[in-house]
Amino acid sequence: MTFMDDLSGLRLALLFILSIVVVTVLSRVYRATELRTERH
Repeated sequence: MTFMDDLSGLRLALLFILSIVVVTVLSRVYRATELRTERH
């Protein structure tokens, strides 16, 4: 039981970190494209 609980917790932590990384990358790409469009 404890092993499965730890596994689910690890999965949640990984998903949380992954979501933060994805949001950061998306925001950076959006800002980069926005700057490019503003220059033109």
